[in-house]
Amino acid sequence: MNNLFKFLFVLLAIFCPPISDLVVSHGVPQQHITIIKFTTNFAFRTTFYKTSSSSIVIGEKITLGTLTFGDGSSTSVRASVTSFDTKNDWFFGQFIFTKTYTALTPNNSKQYLAMFTSCCRISTLLNNKDADWNITSSVYLDNKNWPSVNHSPVSGMLPIVQVIANKNNNFRVIASDPNVDDKLSFSFSTVYPMTQPSGMKINSTGHVFFLPTSVGLYSTQIYITDDAVPPAYAVVDFILESITEPGKCDPSCSNGGATCNGNSECKNCANAGSTTSNTCSTTNYPPYFVSPTPQDNQLIPFTVGQPNSITLSCKSDYTTRTVGIQAANVPAGAAIAEGTSSQGTVKNILSWTPVAANVGVYVTSIFCYDSNGLTSSSRSFTIFIAKPECGNGHKDPSTGKCKCDGDKWDPTSNCFDCSTGYYGQNCDPTPPCDKGIPNEGILGDGKCMCINGYSGDKCDVPLSQSCKDLKNSILLSTSVPSFFVNPTKVQLYIESDFALTTSLNIPQKLTKIDVFVLVDVNVASSTLFGVVQSSISTFVTEVSKSICETTQFGIGYFSDASSSGFNFAPGSIIGSNIVNTINGYAVSSYTSTSSGNSLLGATNAASNSNGWNSGSFKAIVVLTDKDHSSNSAAITNFVNTYISNSIAPVVVGFGASSIPNWNSAISTADFGYSTVSAATSIDISAKAVAGLKSVLSNVVYKTDNTTNGASFVKSTPSDVAVSSTADTVKTVSGLVLTKPSATSIVSPVASVSAIGFGQTDFSINYNRPPTPTGTAFSVNQNSFATFKLTGTDPDFNILTFAFTTFLTSDVGVITDSNNKDVSTQKSKYYDSTETFTFTPAINYLLPISVSFVANDGCLNSTTSATVSITINKVNQLPTCQQKTISPTLNVANKFVLSASDFEDATPFIQFTSPTDLTAYGTLTFGGVAVTSTSKIPTSSEITFTQTVNPTNAIDVPVSFQAVDSVGAISTSTCTLTVKLVHTNIKPVSSSTSPISVIPRGSVSLTLVSTDSDSTSAKFTIKSVNKGAKGDFYTCSTNDCTCNSTQTNIYTSISTTTTYTSISYTNKVANKLICFTNGEPSAISNYASISFTSTDNQGLESDSVNVVVNIVGNRTNVAPVVTKIQGYSVYQDYLDSDAHVVTGTDADIDDYNPPNVNNLIAIITTPPSNGILVTLQNGSIAATQGKAPFTHYYRPNPGFKGTDSYSYQVVDTFKAGSSIESTTVTVNPINHKPSVVVSSYSFTSQSGDGETQDLVTSDPDGDSVICSVVSIPSQIGMYDSDGNLIESVPTVLSGTSYSFKLLDPSKITPTPFTSVSSSFAVKCTDVTTKTIPFGTLSTGVVTANVQYTYINTPPTTQGGTVQLDQDTVKVFTFNGSDIETPKDDIKVKILSLPINGQLLINATGVALTTTNIASETYNLNALSYKPNAGLSNWNTIDQQSPLDSISYTVIDQQGLTSDSDIVYFSVRPRNPPVYTGARVIDVLQNTRYPLTITSRIGGGGSEVNIQVIGFTNNGTLSIAHNMGSEGTMDSEITSYPNQQSGSTSYNYAYMPPRNKYGNDFDFIYFKLFDGDLYSELYTVTVNVIHVNQPPTIELVSYKILDGVSSEVLFENTSLINMNINTTVLIKYSGNDIDVDQVTPLISMIPNFPLRGSLYAYNPTASNSSGAPITRNSSNVEQNADGFYYVVFVPSKKTSGESYARITFIMTDNGGLNSPIVGVLINVNTVNIAPFVIIGNKNYTTQTNLTASVMGVQFDDPDSTTNNVSIVVSIVGQKDDKVASLKDIKLSFTQSPMCEYHQTLASITCIGPKKPLNSSIVSISVIASTAGDYRLKLFVDDLGYNAPSAIRAQSHLNATGYVDVKVNAPEATTQTTNNKTVLTGAIAGAAAGTALIAAAAWKLLRKAAPPTDTFFSEAAFLGDGVNANPLYEQSASAAENPLYQSASDNTD
Repeated sequence: MNNLFKFLFVLLAIFCPPISDLVVSHGVPQQHITIIKFTTNFAFRTTFYKTSSSSIVIGEKITLGTLTFGDGSSTSVRASVTSFDTKNDWFFGQFIFTKTYTALTPNNSKQYLAMFTSCCRISTLLNNKDADWNITSSVYLDNKNWPSVNHSPVSGMLPIVQVIANKNNNFRVIASDPNVDDKLSFSFSTVYPMTQPSGMKINSTGHVFFLPTSVGLYSTQIYITDDAVPPAYAVVDFILESITEPGKCDPSCSNGGATCNGNSECKNCANAGSTTSNTCSTTNYPPYFVSPTPQDNQLIPFTVGQPNSITLSCKSDYTTRTVGIQAANVPAGAAIAEGTSSQGTVKNILSWTPVAANVGVYVTSIFCYDSNGLTSSSRSFTIFIAKPECGNGHKDPSTGKCKCDGDKWDPTSNCFDCSTGYYGQNCDPTPPCDKGIPNEGILGDGKCMCINGYSGDKCDVPLSQSCKDLKNSILLSTSVPSFFVNPTKVQLYIESDFALTTSLNIPQKLTKIDVFVLVDVNVASSTLFGVVQSSISTFVTEVSKSICETTQFGIGYFSDASSSGFNFAPGSIIGSNIVNTINGYAVSSYTSTSSGNSLLGATNAASNSNGWNSGSFKAIVVLTDKDHSSNSAAITNFVNTYISNSIAPVVVGFGASSIPNWNSAISTADFGYSTVSAATSIDISAKAVAGLKSVLSNVVYKTDNTTNGASFVKSTPSDVAVSSTADTVKTVSGLVLTKPSATSIVSPVASVSAIGFGQTDFSINYNRPPTPTGTAFSVNQNSFATFKLTGTDPDFNILTFAFTTFLTSDVGVITDSNNKDVSTQKSKYYDSTETFTFTPAINYLLPISVSFVANDGCLNSTTSATVSITINKVNQLPTCQQKTISPTLNVANKFVLSASDFEDATPFIQFTSPTDLTAYGTLTFGGVAVTSTSKIPTSSEITFTQTVNPTNAIDVPVSFQAVDSVGAISTSTCTLTVKLVHTNIKPVSSSTSPISVIPRGSVSLTLVSTDSDSTSAKFTIKSVNKGAKGDFYTCSTNDCTCNSTQTNIYTSISTTTTYTSISYTNKVANKLICFTNGEPSAISNYASISFTSTDNQGLESDSVNVVVNIVGNRTNVAPVVTKIQGYSVYQDYLDSDAHVVTGTDADIDDYNPPNVNNLIAIITTPPSNGILVTLQNGSIAATQGKAPFTHYYRPNPGFKGTDSYSYQVVDTFKAGSSIESTTVTVNPINHKPSVVVSSYSFTSQSGDGETQDLVTSDPDGDSVICSVVSIPSQIGMYDSDGNLIESVPTVLSGTSYSFKLLDPSKITPTPFTSVSSSFAVKCTDVTTKTIPFGTLSTGVVTANVQYTYINTPPTTQGGTVQLDQDTVKVFTFNGSDIETPKDDIKVKILSLPINGQLLINATGVALTTTNIASETYNLNALSYKPNAGLSNWNTIDQQSPLDSISYTVIDQQGLTSDSDIVYFSVRPRNPPVYTGARVIDVLQNTRYPLTITSRIGGGGSEVNIQVIGFTNNGTLSIAHNMGSEGTMDSEITSYPNQQSGSTSYNYAYMPPRNKYGNDFDFIYFKLFDGDLYSELYTVTVNVIHVNQPPTIELVSYKILDGVSSEVLFENTSLINMNINTTVLIKYSGNDIDVDQVTPLISMIPNFPLRGSLYAYNPTASNSSGAPITRNSSNVEQNADGFYYVVFVPSKKTSGESYARITFIMTDNGGLNSPIVGVLINVNTVNIAPFVIIGNKNYTTQTNLTASVMGVQFDDPDSTTNNVSIVVSIVGQKDDKVASLKDIKLSFTQSPMCEYHQTLASITCIGPKKPLNSSIVSISVIASTAGDYRLKLFVDDLGYNAPSAIRAQSHLNATGYVDVKVNAPEATTQTTNNKTVLTGAIAGAAAGTALIAAAAWKLLRKAAPPTDTFFSEAAFLGDGVNANPLYEQSASAAENPLYQSASDNTD
């Protein structure tokens, strides 16, 4: 078994760290009691895994088997090599695995049994050889006591511990416990049955005492447990190597000093003849450990993060020897620096700088060895690494927290785990990871886990590309150098026809050929089958000689018997000795009929797992004597099966004239070989060898049509001839793959087979059309939105997209990134990165959709997808229209301002600063003055009355806004432009009236026109009443000095007279006219004249009438004007004091009426910078009037300084006074500043609000300071510095301010709504003026602020949902919206998954396209269910997400998010798949090698098997292939039974003897991968009836002597009969076959040499019928169903083993039973002995000797042989032997006799003559009177019977002599002596058995060694009646010769 798996040592320890001990990587679930760390240590033979013991390296990973966890899950064990020993050929490995068990319910506990088990132990073990090993440990989970965790013990031993044979050895098993207070206890393991070494003991402290009695290997397993409750345990399993202690040859020997194991190995020694000297001395001391090597069981603490070292030192007392140290179970990461041996000493240094992850207990074992092969005892010590407070750091005393050693350690984990960006035990920097997530953390491996669409170590290789960029390419190929055909596996992409070359590498000398022979076991005769058996032997020999000597063979059978045939049954797998297999095959029947199933058998054989070797040429040789009769479908299946398995068929029809059907099938296949042969072993073998050579000579390529990608194979290579003289190394062309024109196969797989030589499997990728992904989004009314087109491609090609439908302009427009309308580029394809902008038509609200297709560079998608657009209705802000009006001064001007709103038919108008207009007049609506808060319905009349006439035309802008019904204000401000023009004020005409003129006198009068806005005037005379003698005239001299006679200068005035171009000076134009009259006396109202004045702009004043009175006739005195003293007024203020122009007139008394002041005051020069008005608040200019003429001075606006005006008084005679002037000083005052505050509106989408400015002004140029005196509600107002204004008043540092909305979710009463509010500002100037007042303010100015909340669309982010295959996963869409509670957000599905379903959680109903078109769902309302059996494994790269959907989320207001995608990553959960047969046909009484074949499930990693149950009619075993030692079956005795670590598992099924039938047994099993279990598979076992040979049973025999009874044979086949007798032999024949309906034929195959046989005739006198001879050997069945023969020995002959008679049965199938025989002893007759008694009665007295004479015996047929006699004194009833206390007897001579010690009995053995001499005189003396009998018992010991029955053939005889003993007469008493004697005899009863025993011992002593005797057990009873010495022969009553002697014998 050198090539077999050698298990040396396994230790399984469970380390259950508390939560603080665990170091977890990023993403690992939180630590818990259910997280268990397993540490397993293994030692195995290095050369089982490696080519040499030195080819292994530290750190190498080696797969060893499977560790099961007790919960149905397991993991593959890949141990990391930690140490090795090249000399002893072992390595030590460690495997650490962290297992998470199912969470426990509160206050609960659970126990699991972890196990590492397999077969087989090394076969050279002295105990437990070839047995399974079972290494276990218990896991106890208890969350009641968490985090107090009981850790299992930890131990370590050398894999092989050497001990000295036949000496006491003592060593210690070392173990430690992480729970340092736990006490450990050691014992032999009883966890699993095993045999511990004999002579080995272990105490509870771990001390082992071992005295091995043999040299060799022992295995042991030690159980180590702690004292916790419940306890935790571990086992350590290791090997003890018992060796002979080596010695040294004596120096006197020729090889003195050499190592020896015994004296014989020391040659030519001088002291060889000495009887006391030992030429091989064992005083040879091994090396030993010296200080500072740690002591056994020493605990050595190591510190995390610091270098630690241990010195190991070994010494030998022999300085010339080289010594070394071997260590085992060295912790991973620790290193041993080996020193150089010098002077018999060596030092090694074990060094280790442990990291935090190494916290724990480590037991390391060491031993010394020297160059002479001596080893020290092993020593073990414990390294204990305590958990530091700060793993890879230290505690900072200033903070009390952990400070890590560098940035790579994470302080939040107390420096036990890596920081982000680091991985592994040393927290190395993670490699670059471009498009992925690095596997970080202390348990991470640093690998980059790519996101979908990327690959490569750095995840920087995009998987996507354009189809047009792809060419035919091989993505991956696998070549196996040892295979004939390469590559074996190819993954490729096909765009068009692709020619692929393969290679052949067939050596001239083939070394790998597998041949499976399929034998037809239904042949015409046993002779022909014998030929077939011989041909197999010849075939194997010839193939090995002429083709390949390393060919491996297997064999199987089929039977074409018409009634009981079968298609296929395996015999033995490839690599077996098929010659032995076929020679051991028992044929059930021989028939010449055939069912023609040979082709079906060949198909089944090719489908079976026959143990083919990888890389071998595979052939099946079919040997059949009949042609097949299968139909075309079966032939097609045959061809496909051989192609798919790459097997070459060779068919030999032996003994058949032709096999045309087989020839046709091989021709159809176009490969293989068929021929016929003669029915001889030589020809059959020759034809089979020729066929094998034929299929080996040519490589035929065929496509496997059973694969789903067979249509992709366009052509296969042509046949290739295999060279017989050289290696066939060739590149083969002709294999062309193509893409079928129309295919939808997902992941096609094709296979091309080089028949027999191997095959190439193709995983094919090809371009498939992409799928566009619909999207949906929403856009706000009159806004815009951007979107992209998306899609998926199964081949990850880069996609472009094209629209297939387009929008019309009345709906909206879609533009690309270049702002081009896509509808104008209808054939354009856009990249996936293109961003489109959709702008809906103004106020368009209906849903919109457009369609598009995806293109992968080669193909358009077969369907289009839709972009669905929802336009969200948003409250549109109203708009207003500009307006211009041109009012008329002092005229009510009515106008209408226009505004519009999408929602409101009648929005409102609101002026933002109406004071801008009211400075020029009044602004009213409905009779009420308009303010900034007035809301005026649109289309309503507004009235403006201009009251201020500007000097020049000006445009007054007045801002206003539109406001809708919800208070939303238009974003833009409109302007009402009021065009104010200067209104020409008509002049005011005036003149003094009446005027007086003296009779015949003249008087002047002045036509006055006052006008403030004209430059010249025209006076028009409207009427003239001259009076009778009067005239109105003018003089060209501008005075009244001319008269009518002076016509040249005198002009009379008439109604047509006008005076033009009279300039205004100081707003006054004057025209002097004159009146003259000729009346002599005064006349009142004498004349009159009326006139108007017209300014140069055409306005005419009212008409003024001047009346002329003719008065008096006297001399007038001019009046005197009163001077007004200078005064002062305040700027911009009307003088509050009245001033009067008046005067005095000297001749006032001349007036009529007298004393009336008729003076006229005239303002001759008005003020230049102000006006004089007649009323304090009036507007009528004061020009003249009756004196006293009151007036007020009003300075012009803004004027300050001095002004003056002049004045005079005129009397009624127009006599004017002098003109006086008065100076007015206008003192400056402080003016009120002004501020313009605009209303403001902003939205939630316009940011936080723009900065606004106050427009301030001050007429005096003073600085203006503004304060906010009221703030808006729910809208934050910020000052010039950006600080929130929280209290009022607040002074602004500048004139700017801004607004921000406070938290929109806190708007009341409804969050996320619009807010209308107002704020107020008050500004003051900065002045030094105090009179008449100081600082002035603008007053409170209020403005509106409008915040319009525009609903924000929700947001979402796609993701990946992880779930397992064939499960349903409830998931939640990612969706958020600031306005909408999460529970109210809905999701709209845009596309359904392709490979699964979306289900409604509440109902389980699957969504359809109809559902998703109209319905929305809660974010958590759906679940995903993949289609059955589908997972990521079914994608092109077998790892991409299986499915995806596109979706969008919708808020409460109907706004939708951008669409996104949810991917469904379905973890493959494909259990392993059983690929073998579900029904097996097993031949009756035949072992069936059952191989459970399987394949790893898609995405899986391993295949394990668990046999669940078995119906147990037959026997199911695990078949262990022991290589050259054959196969060993170990019966499965309990279920479930589990195996791991392969994809095929070998079992053996054996039906019970002679049982058969369909559905005979059922084998139930599951395959599993980790915790993933397959369906329950059932293999149905049909046990096929095979004709069984009949059997013979010997029943009985009877001696035909008339008296003998029938004797059953029972357990013997021996007949004892006497000489000259006849025996009748009875036997039966049986056949279990139900088809055996006729009686079996019985024959006598071998006749006895002596005696005669006869048929049985019960009617004959001697029962003998016809003689049975060699020519007539049949024995007919009797009517009772039995067979009888009569045997008659030859007369007068006898002897042991006299004759042997054999019988055989033959069934109707021609099968013979095993031969059964009887052995007959013909014995001579043993003659019974007899007793001769002379005197039968004697009388004597007590204490007197009586001599009994004449007692003799004879045995007629005894001469010199021994006989036995017993002479005893018994009672009258012969029931008890008398005691020696009562009576004694003796012989005159007794050399052959033995006296009983307590009873009156003598036993003698010897020939009869000396015995008779001994009893010639028998002395009897009694001390007790009574009636006695002397008894002689004779036994001939059966010596004349055959020795075999001697013990049963004893004959005997008995004789009696009555002896009456009387008491002396003098002492005679009346008491009955018989009674006394009876009591004496009764007292002696206990001794009877002793007498018999003594007799037996004597007999045995005298018996010859070869004699057979009864055993001592015969004498163990209480009485003698059961003793054969005391019984008559059973034959004595049947034959007079055997009659025993009686009392009357003479």
